[in-house]
Amino acid sequence: MFLYDFDNYDPEDYLNDIQYYKRLKANGDEKTIATHKFVFDRLLRYTHSEYLPDLYAVIRDGTVLDPEMNVLSNDIGSWVTETIKPSEKLVFKPENGNGGNDVFIVGYTDSGVTINDEPSKVDDLSGRISDGDYIVTGFVEQADYADELYSDSTNTIRVVTFWDYDKNEPYVADAIHRIGTDESRPVDNWDNRGLSAGIDLERGVLQKATRDPDSPELEWFSEHPDTGAQIEGVEIPYWDKICSATCEMADSVWYLPMNAWDVVVTDDGLQIIEGNSRPTLNMMQVHRPLLVDERNRRFLEHHDIL
Repeated sequence: MFLYDFDNYDPEDYLNDIQYYKRLKANGDEKTIATHKFVFDRLLRYTHSEYLPDLYAVIRDGTVLDPEMNVLSNDIGSWVTETIKPSEKLVFKPENGNGGNDVFIVGYTDSGVTINDEPSKVDDLSGRISDGDYIVTGFVEQADYADELYSDSTNTIRVVTFWDYDKNEPYVADAIHRIGTDESRPVDNWDNRGLSAGIDLERGVLQKATRDPDSPELEWFSEHPDTGAQIEGVEIPYWDKICSATCEMADSVWYLPMNAWDVVVTDDGLQIIEGNSRPTLNMMQVHRPLLVDERNRRFLEHHDIL
């Protein structure tokens, strides 16, 4: 009850947990497309490769495959040392996962392999991914402003797009900026105690941040709790481009009328590192209720969610 601001908003303006968990199925059976990262990447890369990080490999049952499903190696460690370049990083993500769980970053220096910036051994890689399938992508270097927010994680923008059935086009329904913390690193995820900062959608300016509470009261931060870096008032570069690019991609997968895009702002523009079949409700609505925007209400009513 303490997560949302019922002093300033009507409870009916919030999408509630029953509606979210039981009814929020706007994508229908096609939702599994966005759930599987490799499948979603293949769909989007044909039309929007400029917005996607390099896809190096898929790992299935310990076998390293290229994106065309040709076998590259049966030894993950050897493949990494042969593929990765000095000072380069690779991102290993579960092919079917969420919340930043089991994501790790592999680097290669003169001293050997690192996992999440900690010295490690090549043999450790096989143990880390013994269960389940993974995809391996290039590491996206975030823009200076995001690095200044918190440098030990890639700090992503979660942009939610819905379909406007009156105009027959997608639009940005809401967005927040995730920021890593000492508790969440090397990821920025809310479920791992990362921060969620609100965004002024018109101007692309950060508002105060908060995190999944471990007490009855929310903490609000104008500055980062670990580093003191300024959060509130920071302008997001390329904001208009972020909105247009996510809508372009949403239009290309029009049969998925609801998407949640994870965007990394770079010095040259943006990269979209992941798509999700639906938003994470609490880290979005902690800043403002979803239904204060009438377009969002119409979209959800169209799908019999309200």
